[in-house]
Amino acid sequence: MATNFSQSLFLWIIVAFCSYLVRFSSCQPSGYSQAVATFYENPTSPGSGGACGLENDIASAPYNAMITAGNQALFKQGSGCGACYQVLCTQDQNPHCSVTSEAVDGDGDLSLVEIQTSNSTWVLMQRMIGATWSVGIQPDTQKPPFSLRLTSETKQSVTAPNVIPDGWQPRSIYKSNVNFPSNL
Repeated sequence: MATNFSQSLFLWIIVAFCSYLVRFSSCQPSGYSQAVATFYENPTSPGSGGACGLENDIASAPYNAMITAGNQALFKQGSGCGACYQVLCTQDQNPHCSVTSEAVDGDGDLSLVEIQTSNSTWVLMQRMIGATWSVGIQPDTQKPPFSLRLTSETKQSVTAPNVIPDGWQPRSIYKSNVNFPSNL
């Protein structure tokens, strides 16, 4: 009888302890969740209306153009639309360079874009949306001028040497004066 009681007491203590841990952990603040979001400074930037259907409403109250486009963890199949989040940045800013090509002759479709800093090899850029390509830039080691190499769907390449100059400015237009041969 004493053995049964001891075993039952021991089992009861284990169950009570485990249920205490479950309750204790559920009462603790959950902290921050990992997520990714892109801030659009300009209310007419691509993606600023997004899948939430806000379209032009984001430029006025209550949003006043202070919105981000979140990944699946924030979007939550649409239920995250309009939600407010407190953001904790865990890294330095993510320096990047985005380029958009205009008036591409030839077949007109780019299959890849590469960038080369003044003292490096060619680095593949990632297509963001449409004709916009992006790459991470390390400002401490990757210095301008930057050259661009564009490759078409038909595998023809053109290079724009030093097209982005030292002292470049965001949202500026730099003309390369290079293009694919015209198909006309």
